[in-house]
Amino acid sequence: MKKLSVVMILIVLLSFSGWFTFDYVSQAGSFTKTSHSSMHDPTVFDQGKEMYLAYDVIWEGIGSPELKGIEVRQKGLTMEKEAADFHVEVLINPSMTMGLLDADLFYELGMDQSLLEVDGFQVEGPFQIILRVKGADVREEFDVTELAVTYEKFGVDLIEYIDMDEGVLDLE
Repeated sequence: MKKLSVVMILIVLLSFSGWFTFDYVSQAGSFTKTSHSSMHDPTVFDQGKEMYLAYDVIWEGIGSPELKGIEVRQKGLTMEKEAADFHVEVLINPSMTMGLLDADLFYELGMDQSLLEVDGFQVEGPFQIILRVKGADVREEFDVTELAVTYEKFGVDLIEYIDMDEGVLDLE
C-alpha cells in the first residue's frame, strides 16, 4: 500500500513539473523591433503611390514560432483595412534588405520577389515586417501605434504587441 502511495505521489509530481515546464517553455520569448521607419512627407500619397516601410524584428526565446497573423492597431483598436482611405497591408521580408521605399523603386529593385505572406511564416532568424501603406486621406489620427503579432509555438497560440514608437506617419 505504501509503495502504491509513493508511486502515485511521484506520478502526480512528475506530471505537474512536466506541465509547468511545458507551459514556461511554450510562453517564454518575445519579438523585439530593432529598427523603425516613418513617413515625413505626406505629399507622396497625393498621386496614390504606395510606400513600403520595413521594421527589423528578432525573436528572442526558446523555439521557432510560426506566425499566424499581424494585426495593425491604432491606439489599442484594430484598424479597419479600408479606414478613411488609409490602407495598410502587412507582409514579411525574410532577407532583411529593405528600408523605406516608394512603389516605383520597390518594383525596380525586384523587392517584391522576396516578400511573403504572414500566415505560416516560420521564424528562424531576424526578419522584417513590411507595411505597404497607401492613402489619400493621410492624417496622424489614422496612424499605426502597435502591431499585434499572433503566433504559434509548440502548439500554443500566443499574441504579442509590438509598439510602433513614432508610428508610420511622423508629420510634425
